[in-house]
Amino acid sequence: MNWIPLALILFSGPAVTPELEPAVRSYWDLLLQGDKAGALLYVDELGRNPFLNRRIAPFRSWTLERIEMRSPDEAMVTVELDQMITAGTYYPRPFSEIWARRENGWRLRVRAPHPDQYKAILSGASSAKPHKPKPTVLDLIPKQVKIHFLDRNQRGAVRIRNGLSETVHLTRCDYDKTRFELLETGETILSGQELRLVFRYIGNETEKPLKSEVRLILKQGDGDEAKEKLFTLPILYNYVSPGAKALLGLNQKKLDQLKRGETVKPVLPSPVSPPPLPGLPPGVEEKDDR
Repeated sequence: MNWIPLALILFSGPAVTPELEPAVRSYWDLLLQGDKAGALLYVDELGRNPFLNRRIAPFRSWTLERIEMRSPDEAMVTVELDQMITAGTYYPRPFSEIWARRENGWRLRVRAPHPDQYKAILSGASSAKPHKPKPTVLDLIPKQVKIHFLDRNQRGAVRIRNGLSETVHLTRCDYDKTRFELLETGETILSGQELRLVFRYIGNETEKPLKSEVRLILKQGDGDEAKEKLFTLPILYNYVSPGAKALLGLNQKKLDQLKRGETVKPVLPSPVSPPPLPGLPPGVEEKDDR
């Protein structure tokens, strides 16, 4: 049985103190509610200015993943944020921070940027990126046109990017004219330039989603050596993205009943009232002297 104490010595670490997890949960619940001032109370005093100046992308939920005790007075806390990456689209992302034990309880440690980082920001050096040559291809961006059902304009767009060394001409654009109209187009795309095509849905179908396509014929170069190429581009219309479904609480039945132009409000979970902040005196109600 001598191996049991040895295993405990090798694999055991500092135990998670009972005060840490409630503080972490209160902090993230306050941020979820948009109460950054309340969350500030959980931040170490030296890190409060950097905390107020930093930005975290909007998120609609969070989950405590793990607490790793580095010492009895320091811990690495990792949460998973269901974070917005584009309008209406969310993606789970891990987020780790250091918490430290202070006299008034566990507090989040936020470091101020190094002075050299400030210089880089002010000079614009931090935003400078190495130049990447554009691809020498003829391309469509994105690979399909999406016309969102909840978009009152009912528009979708695609860009024809000419990465070739020669001029490209749009010689033909075929699509279902009973369902769509072409609002923006052109004929010539110079080398290194783009041409934007904008479509609008003009039908009255209510099924979701529906598919169609547009066919483009692009001619490369001029004269006898000109070459034509056919591009087939899918059109996804009456489209409701997975992110919008989740945010609006739309199951299949509600989605089928959803009408064009109908106002739909986000379905957000009711926030849980955070426990009282450890180590702080109880709140005192403000008196009205009138």
